[in-house]
Amino acid sequence: MTATEARQASRGRPVLIVLLVGLVIALLAWIPAEWWGASQAPDKDHATEQANPQNTVQPDEPKAGN
Repeated sequence: MTATEARQASRGRPVLIVLLVGLVIALLAWIPAEWWGASQAPDKDHATEQANPQNTVQPDEPKAGN
């Protein structure tokens, strides 16, 4: 039995076409998902402000020696 007979088919253009079509389908699903995710995400400035507030009052440090 030859290698081609064992594979039941020869490699070539059909395999490449299947791989490229699969890649295109994946991109067609991924791109709208990224757009939707970006539209649902909070603003970057607002999220940073909540994580690191600048206008907070810091307690006084105890003075040494008193």
